[in-house]
Amino acid sequence: MTTKIRASKYRHLFGKDEQQRNCFNNVNVGSPAPDADLIRANGRYFAVPWATPGTLCVVPLATPGAVDRDNLPLIVQDDEASVNAFAFHPFDDHLVATATQDAKAHLWRFPEGGLTADITTPVQTFAGGHATRLVLIDFHPLAEGVLVTVGADKTVRLWDVESAGERVVLTDHRDQITSLTWNPDGSQLATFCKDKKLRIFDPRGKAVVSEVAAHEGTKGGRVQWLGPLGQILTTGFTRQSEREIRVWDPRNFAQPLVTQKLDVSPAMLLPVYDADTGVLFLSGKGDGLMRTFELTDSAPFLNPLSNKPAAGITCVPKHGLNVKECEIARFYKLSGREVIPISFMVPRLNKDFFQDDLFPDTWDGQPAYTADSWFGGASGNSGNKVSLKPADMD
Repeated sequence: MTTKIRASKYRHLFGKDEQQRNCFNNVNVGSPAPDADLIRANGRYFAVPWATPGTLCVVPLATPGAVDRDNLPLIVQDDEASVNAFAFHPFDDHLVATATQDAKAHLWRFPEGGLTADITTPVQTFAGGHATRLVLIDFHPLAEGVLVTVGADKTVRLWDVESAGERVVLTDHRDQITSLTWNPDGSQLATFCKDKKLRIFDPRGKAVVSEVAAHEGTKGGRVQWLGPLGQILTTGFTRQSEREIRVWDPRNFAQPLVTQKLDVSPAMLLPVYDADTGVLFLSGKGDGLMRTFELTDSAPFLNPLSNKPAAGITCVPKHGLNVKECEIARFYKLSGREVIPISFMVPRLNKDFFQDDLFPDTWDGQPAYTADSWFGGASGNSGNKVSLKPADMD
C-alpha cells in the first residue's frame, strides 16, 4: 500500500543561515526569567536585554557586525530594575515597551537609526496596578494605544497608553501566566497558565468565555491563535515531560482537534504562526533545529513540512521580506553572543514574476481601532490587506 503525500507548495521550504558578514556578534545578553523571550524584532531593529542590570539594547538590522560593547547606548530603567519582558510597538518602529522587576511598565521612544546616547526617561510609565514583578508585556495587535501587562500576581491588565490609565483587570488565573495571544479581530484574548489551563477571555466584559486543561504537564506552555483558521494552538508538556502540540476549536473544548507529541526536553516550545501562508514555525531554547508545519482547517490539521538546523526566536513583519527571492519568513536567532538572520524560502525556477501563491495579500500594518473605540466595544475589523508585489515585478 502506497502512502499518499499531501500536496503543498511549502513542502520544499528550506531555512538558510545568513553569511557571517550579515550576522551580529559581541551581543552580551542579560539573564531574565527562564521562560522570557530574549530577543524581539520589528522590520528595522532587534532588541535584547543587556547584561548591565536594568537595560535594553536596540540594534538596527541594517548594521550587522560586532556590537561595540564599550560605547553602546542603552535604554536604562530607573533603580536598575531587571527587564523581564519587552515588545516593539506594532504601528511605530521607534517605540518599545518594557516590563520590569519592580512591577512597572515603561514606554520608550528612540531616534531614527537607533540610539546615539543612553535613554533614561520614558515617554510613559504604567504603575500602581500590579502587586509584584511583571512577566509579560504586549500591545493590542489592531488597536492603537492599548497595552497589555501580565504580573506574577496572576493578573492581566489592559492600559490606555495615552493616559497611562488602567482600563481592565482580569483576575481569573490560579497560577503564573506564561503566554497570551489575541484572536484575529482583537476582540478576545487567550492565555496559558501553569495551572494547565487554556482560557479565552472577553477582556472588555472582564469574563472567561471558556477554559480547558490543555496539557497534563505542570511546566506551563505557549498559546497562539491561528488567524483566519479560527483555531488555537498550544504547546506544553505531557505528564512524562514530553513536549507536545495541540490544536483546539475554541467553540468546543471537549477534546483537541489533534495532538502531536515531539520529544523529551525541558525547553518550552515557542510557536510563530504565519497567518498568510498557514505555516507554523516551532523551536525551543537550545534546540538545534526548527520544525515547520502547515496548518489546515480539516483533518489532519497539523501537517509536518520539514526540520531544519535552526533555532529561530523572533521574526520580522512581512514587509521586511525579500519576496523576489521567495523568502516567506525571516527569523533572528540568538545563539550565545551572536544574532544570526535565518531566511525561510520556497524554491522556484522562475523568480522573474511575482509569486502570488506564496504571497497573498497581507495586513498593511495600520491600526483598525483607536484605544477609545476598542475599549468602547468596537470589533469585527481584522485590518486592511495590501499586496507585497514590488513595483518592478510583473
